[in-house]
Amino acid sequence: MAGIYGLMAADFAKQRASEAEKAARKSETASAEVQREMGILEERLEKLVLVSMALWSLIEERTGLTEQNLVERVQKLDLEDGVADGKITRQLRQCPACGRNVSRRHRKCLFCGNEDFEAGASERL
Repeated sequence: MAGIYGLMAADFAKQRASEAEKAARKSETASAEVQREMGILEERLEKLVLVSMALWSLIEERTGLTEQNLVERVQKLDLEDGVADGKITRQLRQCPACGRNVSRRHRKCLFCGNEDFEAGASERL
């Protein structure tokens, strides 16, 4: 009897080891995918920074606005959500049809389906 239990235990241990190896391979694949996506995002961010710098240099050059004007505008926009944290936090908006609160990232009301929202340029992107 002890031999049968020993074989069963060994078989169970092999099965668990195999499952662990599969899980490890799956984690490695997921990690590689995350790293690939991060690389893509970093490239996009660097391009956006370059475009922003180019736009600002054109604006500065052609309008006479100064870097101080830019800093002041950034600070003003940052404070529009009530918190000086270096980012814009999107607030909820009220659906004009049903009156419920809807996230600004949604293009239509999740409750009634209304799509008649006035959206600013940053929300349409």
